[in-house]
Amino acid sequence: MAGGGIAAVAEELDVPPAEVQGAMAYARDHEPGSAPHAVIAMRVVGADPAAMVDALALAIGGVQFRSGELTVTDETIGGKTVSVMQLSAYSSYLYAIGDVAFIVKTDDPDEAKTVLQDLP
Repeated sequence: MAGGGIAAVAEELDVPPAEVQGAMAYARDHEPGSAPHAVIAMRVVGADPAAMVDALALAIGGVQFRSGELTVTDETIGGKTVSVMQLSAYSSYLYAIGDVAFIVKTDDPDEAKTVLQDLP
């Protein structure tokens, strides 16, 4: 994540970095250097879903997000309300339920829809 990853998320949520749990999975056919096709899950026990999405947007977008150069739009995709951040080579789809937030990174909107439909 461009803005500092786990440390940035922890700082934004005002928790120690050790309280941020995470897991990541890449598509089997992912080519290094190409647009990522990945799903990342992060959990902070007791965190508000909206706060998790905001913290992730700041961590992913960094300075560009803070300055307004990079925006997040809310969309309904796969039956879920998702925050979409368009980056240069791909989009990050941010979705949270309870105290778990998911980031779907892909350059294929249909793939994002399929993944998001399968999330809780």
